[in-house]
Amino acid sequence: MKYNRRVEPQTLPLDQQGILGLSLMLLLAINFTINYLLFTYYSDSITSVTGTGFWMLIANNALMAAIVYINKQEMNWSWEDLGLAKPTSWWKPLLITIALFLTLVLFTRYVQPLWADLINTNAISMLDDIQGDLSKLIISLIILWITAGFLEELIFRAFLINALEQFLGNSTWSLWGAVGISSVIFGLIHAYQGIGGILTTTGLGLIFGIAYVINGRRIWPLIFIHGLIDTITMINIYNS
Repeated sequence: MKYNRRVEPQTLPLDQQGILGLSLMLLLAINFTINYLLFTYYSDSITSVTGTGFWMLIANNALMAAIVYINKQEMNWSWEDLGLAKPTSWWKPLLITIALFLTLVLFTRYVQPLWADLINTNAISMLDDIQGDLSKLIISLIILWITAGFLEELIFRAFLINALEQFLGNSTWSLWGAVGISSVIFGLIHAYQGIGGILTTTGLGLIFGIAYVINGRRIWPLIFIHGLIDTITMINIYNS
């Protein structure tokens, strides 16, 4: 059976809109606050399972996931509404996965260098201790696939775009407005990477948001590519 349902804008009663709006503010406040504390004071322990930074990262993602789940229940959304619908065919997500990867390669090669000098390179220096440490590499990859690969796409693509579209209303531009706003928010939560990092992640958020829409609001290709990019990055750090 094909999945045809989608979250329609302007269908929520006032009390549910209030819950959704409050949840969005809470989700972003939690994320900004924990990220600031984590990357300002505890970034050196983010790859250690006994470190404060590691557990702050876990707590941040757990709280955001809980907020999304509560809203899913309150809004009577299914997991399919949140991007986890089974593909109706395999050729389309495969083509989108390839196109998404090639687009990101071009973005990284030709666009990101325009503001490379504005990126805070210290933002990823916290990962230097995985160099030559296979156990830390494996733990980091598992955590990244769960938090960045899966949860970021679930939260900042499927949930955030759907939620924002509810408030923008039923119009021809509401969906694309939601994609644009979600991309800016995604960029701002990476403020610890500096202005260049904000610009880069905003651009990446826009690319992933467009891919999410084109793929019929499914996030499977996004999860795979996000996890793949993080894996390549981590292996490069491990081998450096």
